[in-house]
Amino acid sequence: MDYVEAILYKKGYIKMFGEITDRTARVVIPKIINKALVKKPKPINILINTPGGCINSSLAISDAIKFAESAGCVVNTIGVGECISCGAFLLVHGTKRYAAENCTIIMHEASYAVGMDYDSNNKKYQRYLA
Repeated sequence: MDYVEAILYKKGYIKMFGEITDRTARVVIPKIINKALVKKPKPINILINTPGGCINSSLAISDAIKFAESAGCVVNTIGVGECISCGAFLLVHGTKRYAAENCTIIMHEASYAVGMDYDSNNKKYQRYLA
């Protein structure tokens, strides 16, 4: 964690910039859980600027946000720059959601792999819809 990020973290801000990967989840999830368990009365503010990425990592981060909310924390998600795909998915999971004036928010149609779409694979991927 660099100096500026450490100051932001002390003030309740967690930044999630760049592609969402397993590494991103390993860094962000412990920060969310730590803030939820240690500083309950203070809101958690997650700054999101991402072109998307791994859905499994995004679901894990989403679960951490839901855990923090169930522990009594207010989790604010703040879109800055771009929130595309999984970034838009995470942006809507905050207790309160904000977007900067020039933030780009893009969500696309559900797909499960390269060249596959929801309609042609509906029966094959029913277990993902539950």
